[in-house]
Amino acid sequence: MSEEETSDTPSLVGTTIADRYRVDALLGEGGMGQVFRGEHIHLRKPVAIKVLHREMTALEEAVKRFEREAVASATIKHPHVVNAMDFGKLPDGSFYLVLEFVAGETLTKTISRGPMPHGQALRVALQIAEALSASHEADIVHRDLKPENVMLIEHRGQNNFVKVLDFGIAKLTGGAADNTQLTQLGTVIGTPTYIAPEQASGKNIDHRVDLYAFGIMFYEMLTGAPPFEADEILIILTKQLTEAPPPLPETIDSRIRDLVFELLEKKPDKRPVDANAVSHRLADILESYPVVEGDYDPVQSGPRSRSHSVVDIQVPSTPKPPSDNIATAQTETNLVSPTLDSRRMPRDVPTVKIAAGVALAALVSFFGVFIFGDGEPDDPAALVAEDGDPTEEWLEPAAQGETRALAKLAAVKPKERSSSVWLALGRGYTEVGDYSQAVIAYDRALDERKNLKEDPETQRDLRNAAASGKALPSALELIADKLESAGADILFDVWAGTHKKTTSTKLARKLLDSPEVQKKSSPALKIALQLRVKGKCEEMKALLPEATNVADSRSVRPLKKLTRRSGCGFIGLGDCWGCLRKKGGELKAALAAAEGREAPTFSSTPAPSSSTE
Repeated sequence: MSEEETSDTPSLVGTTIADRYRVDALLGEGGMGQVFRGEHIHLRKPVAIKVLHREMTALEEAVKRFEREAVASATIKHPHVVNAMDFGKLPDGSFYLVLEFVAGETLTKTISRGPMPHGQALRVALQIAEALSASHEADIVHRDLKPENVMLIEHRGQNNFVKVLDFGIAKLTGGAADNTQLTQLGTVIGTPTYIAPEQASGKNIDHRVDLYAFGIMFYEMLTGAPPFEADEILIILTKQLTEAPPPLPETIDSRIRDLVFELLEKKPDKRPVDANAVSHRLADILESYPVVEGDYDPVQSGPRSRSHSVVDIQVPSTPKPPSDNIATAQTETNLVSPTLDSRRMPRDVPTVKIAAGVALAALVSFFGVFIFGDGEPDDPAALVAEDGDPTEEWLEPAAQGETRALAKLAAVKPKERSSSVWLALGRGYTEVGDYSQAVIAYDRALDERKNLKEDPETQRDLRNAAASGKALPSALELIADKLESAGADILFDVWAGTHKKTTSTKLARKLLDSPEVQKKSSPALKIALQLRVKGKCEEMKALLPEATNVADSRSVRPLKKLTRRSGCGFIGLGDCWGCLRKKGGELKAALAAAEGREAPTFSSTPAPSSSTE
């Protein structure tokens, strides 16, 4: 194809949102959204603006998690928690969240330089504990506490002032709850390195999962590394469930060691009762450590209590260069928890959502354990071996994402899996959000069941895998290779679903332009693509009869552009498409025909109309 029109909308930089937030610079972009630095134009206050990509608004869970982050960040009023200031929708339908802007570095970067001095680690830990106490008092469980979600900033000339951020997967309970269950029972959500045993097993959780994650972070601050490390995600989960953490060096204060290991107890009931109790113990220990000049001293800031007052945080008006400056919202936001290739895992991994039983079942060949029975999940004796091959009774519950059934099917050796097993795994992995594994399973199922390419549920699942951003390029390549004309339609859906150029849209367009996919494309799709290619007026006029015959709603937008009477000549006042109006009826007929034909849809939630300007 020849040079096409850009699908990008003008950058938000330089614009004003809601008549009060000026967008100054793009800080970063991820698969779910963008983060901008801005300023409240009336208050002259720096802000961070997190914008959810418009195509993600088609995913109900993505929007719910975005709203949940806004509610959580606005509900918790504490100086060590990043505060949400505003939430709304842009004219194009995408959502935005305005947060307090902070400039500094993540705790991850601080730890990367090696173990922290004990006094510094205690002061940082105390501030995190106070933030957790305020969060839990507001009936909010963070669920993804980790060093990259903790910022260390300068505050009134003092260093290492803590800000806890990113409540994108927070669990709201009590008065803060919206009664919407975004994570089904039996799934795991969190980051494996910092995940509590009960969280890893997909059980119901409470505030004590944050205490466990806090213990992992405290251990890491003191030693430079977390207690449980491995190259594979499943091995880390097993260590969290069954192994005691390695001893801390004897050079560390015994009171600190005792507290860390209480926080890391496998059984929640054996951990400290709450974050407030932890903060009191940390404050008591800190009395033995002199304050380092220039470091923020949380002990002198006030007594440990359940009453938290908001203090004024002075943020530098001129932030550091982007390489050293981190806004309150991370680039790759945890809106819909991204999945992870379960075979290899670096130390700093994204949040993941997986089926716990599947994870454990996959470890059979390594450790001889299979799945949790009805006993306590953190008791190694509760790991029971179960014999017998899975039968048809497991297929339906596995396809619905039921953990135990998925584990049964995952335990079958790949070469022994039937097409029904592969299909159930594809459905089930999709249900729990493990799209990488879903794509692998669907690939095998499509090989063995040729008619599966016409199945709407399969098409929908693979479309959602492509939208997840974490199954690329495998999802898009599978769609292009094995779904025939529907695959071409899905690729267009991915490409045209947003004005922004992302990794997924670029790959989708590349595949659409390939001869193999073009051969499979329907006439309606071909004309939709041709109308988006820049051409002279006479060239576009030649496409109108075909558009009248076959075009669907995917062609509405480019046809509407042809109705515009300006954009060419002197300062853009000339009519670019004057030749289309000589007879007057062809363009009108083509547009009416396109508006009367629905384009194929694949997402479980209705996608934004392709005719939207």
